[in-house]
Formats: sequence, C-alpha cells, structure tokens
Amino acid sequence: MNTYEAMIIFKPELKDDETKKNIKDITGKVSTFGGKILTEDSWGLKNFAYEMDKKTKGYYYISTFELDSLKVSDLTTWLNLQNEGVLRSMITVVSN
Repeated sequence: MNTYEAMIIFKPELKDDETKKNIKDITGKVSTFGGKILTEDSWGLKNFAYEMDKKTKGYYYISTFELDSLKVSDLTTWLNLQNEGVLRSMITVVSN
C-alpha cells in the first residue's frame, strides 16, 4: 500500500453538520476500499485566490491515508461524481 494525501475543498454553502457528514463519508469510503486514515486536518473556510465555479470561498480538508494504488482511481471517481458537497479534490502520492 502507498501513502497518499488528499486535499478536498467543500462548497461554502454547506452547514457544519453537512461538512462533517461529508468528511465521515470520505473516511468511510477509504476504509471500504481497504485503506487506513493516518492524519486528518480541517483548515476551515478559506478565501480562494481566484473564483471556482462562481464561488470565492471553500472549506478545506486535508487527509493522509494508506490505500492500494488500484483503488485510488475509484476513490477519485467517487469524490468527483458521487459526492455533491465536493467543489474540488486532489490526491497525490506521499511515498511508495
């Protein structure tokens, strides 16, 4: 298994409980795919340097996790298509 870092930006109009539910869904999905969350960090609501999808703010969430490399594309697809609260997401490899 490789170690990855995900930066996820949630839509600013989500309420705190909706954002927490989305984060719980993401950590649950990583576990479902056989991964393990190592660290989590919520940066809160931050202003963007430029507008994204007509929004000027977003709620930032950073997570480091271990996951099989074959499952990363499944997680990325789920984040982009199934999770309506996500504005943007990016997953990068930390180490092999």
